Amino acid sequence: MATQKPHAVCNDVTKALFLVEYRRHGSMAQACREAGIGSRQTIHNWMDADAAFAAEVADAKEDVIDGLEFTLYQVATGQLEFSSPQVTALIFSLKGNRPEKYRDRYELTGKDGGPVEVKTIEVVKDYGSATVP
Repeated sequence: MATQKPHAVCNDVTKALFLVEYRRHGSMAQACREAGIGSRQTIHNWMDADAAFAAEVADAKEDVIDGLEFTLYQVATGQLEFSSPQVTALIFSLKGNRPEKYRDRYELTGKDGGPVEVKTIEVVKDYGSATVP
């Protein structure tokens, strides 16, 4: 029978270590492993109980995504060389983490989220009294 890891002590040191590891690895699960925290659920529980910590986790996530953007910029400007699959992985990660900026498709809505109003305008040009041969 597998033994369960004890829950990490919720204190400022453990939270700070988690944040450092999250920024370093970009993965909440990996950051938990590195910081000796049993699971991501522990982090979510801490976030639910501590709004300031939740804001710090959100900030750390933004730092990770900023790092992805910077890496893609370096690849695009020739400062780094990545394989095509690596670039594709970066792009998909950015699309998933910042869809408002990197989505391929946009949905249009009308006023107050309703349907888009389409008007057909008929244009008639008056050519005067000229006759067509």
